[in-house]
Amino acid sequence: MNFWRVLLVGLLFIGATGACDNFSCQSSEPKSSTTSAQVEASWARHAHISAHIPATARSVFFSRDLATTTEAFGFIDERLPVDGVSVIRQTWNRSAGFDPFDSASLTKIGLDPSAPTAVYYDRGYWVFAAEVKDAELLGAFVEGFGAAPSENKQAEGTEISAKGDSASERFVVERADGALRLSSPGEGSDSLGWLGVDNNTLLAAVRVETLSINEDDTGLPSTWLAASKRPRFVADAANQKLLRELTPQGAVVGIVRPAAWMADIKASGHADTLLKRLLSQVGPIGVAANSMSLDEGVRLRVLVPGNPTAPAMITSLGQAEGPLAAPDGLVEPGVLAVARLSLDPRKLYELFVSLLPADQRDEVATFWEELDRELSINALRDVLDNLRGHAVLVAYGLDPNALNRDPADAQPWFLRTLKLESTREAVLLPIKEREPLELVLDALTTVSKGKLSRQVAGLTIQYAWMVDGELQWAVILGDEHLIFVDSAVAFEHARAFERGVRPMGAEFEKIGISRLFGPDESAGLYLDTASLGGILSEKSDDDAHAQSLAWLNALSSVVITTREDGPVSTTDAYLRIAPLSRGTEAVGAEGAP
Repeated sequence: MNFWRVLLVGLLFIGATGACDNFSCQSSEPKSSTTSAQVEASWARHAHISAHIPATARSVFFSRDLATTTEAFGFIDERLPVDGVSVIRQTWNRSAGFDPFDSASLTKIGLDPSAPTAVYYDRGYWVFAAEVKDAELLGAFVEGFGAAPSENKQAEGTEISAKGDSASERFVVERADGALRLSSPGEGSDSLGWLGVDNNTLLAAVRVETLSINEDDTGLPSTWLAASKRPRFVADAANQKLLRELTPQGAVVGIVRPAAWMADIKASGHADTLLKRLLSQVGPIGVAANSMSLDEGVRLRVLVPGNPTAPAMITSLGQAEGPLAAPDGLVEPGVLAVARLSLDPRKLYELFVSLLPADQRDEVATFWEELDRELSINALRDVLDNLRGHAVLVAYGLDPNALNRDPADAQPWFLRTLKLESTREAVLLPIKEREPLELVLDALTTVSKGKLSRQVAGLTIQYAWMVDGELQWAVILGDEHLIFVDSAVAFEHARAFERGVRPMGAEFEKIGISRLFGPDESAGLYLDTASLGGILSEKSDDDAHAQSLAWLNALSSVVITTREDGPVSTTDAYLRIAPLSRGTEAVGAEGAP
């Protein structure tokens, strides 16, 4: 199962349940009047169900009560393009006899609507854990499996039929080690599930991977039982710390272990070396949701503490020099994306070089040496040492034709987009001194054989690279900043920035772009997913493209900000959910010239 999909679905699961906690999600159960800020800091760690979660679990999502969990399941199933959630729902419904998306039906079979619940993944299974309020009621429900005679009774168990009474939807029920083993005689062991109950807990498990805990699946895995002596997930010190920090921030919290999900990824050569270094750095990722209305959006907080037991690849990317002013004029209504980065440019460059294989590091060093000889300057020093460390990238549009797949190019469309091969953008870089950068650009003008032109425009110097009379890129150099543009559209926005017109207004507060320019943020991204989805809807050259488009259409926009709090990276994500009435068409951003 793909880690990134699990992480995204997990984040939205947490956001959905957190969103439903205190607002009008129309729960069928009474909600607690306690707000997420008042929740006891240890409720997740000390919930009874935590005793059933083994240390081997890759992902664990705790919810404050039953209703918020079921509402989140329903939201993901109805609003997001996640096929696996529907499959799990159908399997639970058909095999375990209850709908995990319906809190009312779960309460009717004896589950506690006010107690915490958990959903976790462990070695091939997704497991739903809930506390029992009425053991007799739940016991009667479980005993009802196979109680009625069936014409196709199996020797080792009883066949039960699901809704619709389709023969292909029949499940065999076997009683083993105090639990119900559920499997489909017509679909093979991939449909295997378990239903385990005691006086305190219900565990409903669905196998989603062929290779799972027990190859023969002869009994409910003992590691899930509260009496198990195996290490528990919540006993891990790193997980405990995350739960302590996250629980006061939301009614739903989750922990994902990326290294466990990525352990099976295969690579070779230098890529394998980088993968091993990455896995050694990655610790558990914690997520909490603040209460918001799903009609407006979801806010998530993600904590990435890293792995304190492993030496860091780089201790810190440092701090940018001085504050970052809002880029009035560059950012206007209709922009497709805005990204902000603030760090030490020298450290970022050193990290980039350190990730290259030895032969490519030598090539980079040779490139700078040859450039210095040709220009008679120290280009690397004059560029890096004169950047303050802030960077703002503004994308004004996307050229759909640039996304067409070249048969000789194996790159997916989104990678070409990330490499800025298809966007129309401006990049703002605040600088310390103008003169060293002017010397570099003047030297490039001299050796460009007429392709790079130079002209003074007011207080700035404009450098434009022309090919056959068409602008390829340009640099506007001022006393305090440098702006790189790659198109005529971006060039006009850069000129507006220089004139100081069209300041950012209230609209930017509303859509969240202003959050990117807080004084403590080290990185940020705004993406108009509605516009991007509208542009990409005309291009669907492969299944991956169509799947990405489905995710874009589920959201209206995304704002992500990141800051460093000592060894812990804190990321806030603001997701505006697309209304159900919105189709595939979206308001387009500015097109390419």
